[in-house]
Amino acid sequence: MKRYIREAGGDKVRPLFRRRVAASAISGIEVPAAIWRRAREGDLSEARAHDLVKKVVEDLAEMIVVEMRRSVTELARELVERHPLRAYDAVQLACALLLAERAATAVTFICADHRLCDVAVAEQLRSTNIG
Repeated sequence: MKRYIREAGGDKVRPLFRRRVAASAISGIEVPAAIWRRAREGDLSEARAHDLVKKVVEDLAEMIVVEMRRSVTELARELVERHPLRAYDAVQLACALLLAERAATAVTFICADHRLCDVAVAEQLRSTNIG
């Protein structure tokens, strides 16, 4: 969301898109859902929400997208057993962990939730909190 809506931490997110970025496929649902919630609450016009969702789709087309597969859901289920995570947070982290396992380069998990960042570190993943 911080890439699309002005909010705290956005200045740390935008430069990240100069590099290769990866995201979970659920980001294609999670981010538009947050955008439309903001529109329903009156923070954005419907036209602006449409434009932002279009940008999300365009950005995802340029990213490495980790698809929802059985390996992701199984790891997410293990993560919620080990840590007090919300379902989507567990899926996002599972995607990052699986990407890190398969990547030829280092992966850094970036989020704005200090507890989720702490869990990522506990799971041996580099993490940056953009709070």
